[in-house]
Amino acid sequence: MGSDYRNKESREMQMISLASAGLTDKQIANRLGLSLNTLEGYWRRILSKHGASSRTEVVAKAAATQAEAAFQKVIKEQLETLKRAEQSVRNSDSAKGRNRRPEASFQQPIDELTQVLEQLWRSRILLADLGSVLWWAKPEPPWTILWVSESIAQWGYEPSELVNRVSVCDLVEEKDRRAFEDGNRLATQQCSKSHRRSYVLKTRAGDLRFVQEHYMFLGPHVSDQPRLTGLQIELEN
Repeated sequence: MGSDYRNKESREMQMISLASAGLTDKQIANRLGLSLNTLEGYWRRILSKHGASSRTEVVAKAAATQAEAAFQKVIKEQLETLKRAEQSVRNSDSAKGRNRRPEASFQQPIDELTQVLEQLWRSRILLADLGSVLWWAKPEPPWTILWVSESIAQWGYEPSELVNRVSVCDLVEEKDRRAFEDGNRLATQQCSKSHRRSYVLKTRAGDLRFVQEHYMFLGPHVSDQPRLTGLQIELEN
């Protein structure tokens, strides 16, 4: 019985994955070697389990869950990388008998972390090809963008035109901007605590996108350059 349950769970995950890739029910049935009637039975079970009313809603919920897991993993990587870099700087300073680190040392963990996250995005290991956008911003008004993943191109922007030039709030539709800024302020009061919010984002072309975001504040005891960091995933067109 346990084996049957695991097989059903595995089959359901395969169906959700294929549906998220844009396959129709007929294509999914052919891929998995199932009849359409059997597939419909699986979908009824999946919809009931996830409290969803449609296949699209199930896929959106699964994507949001994956995004949250990816965000938590990215944050863990951030913290581990920073700790290693910080310890390396301290060991170097101790060996040289210095009591204060030179200013150049502050840039080392930041550069190392940026490299790690760029590599993670480009290989799409953590973000799982979800079309997510990862960003960092200054933890105070006007919340200027410090770094953003290249995936921002899906909304018509280039990282180079945003970094150190634009507030992350400028990408948010006006009616949601105040709540967005309030969320930023709340996060800066709760270091390293993950928060979640949904809002409407503006593309460069002026189109609107509904996104869900997981975000947190990395304070001075975690990062030499305190920052807000967020992971966005589009929920619907």
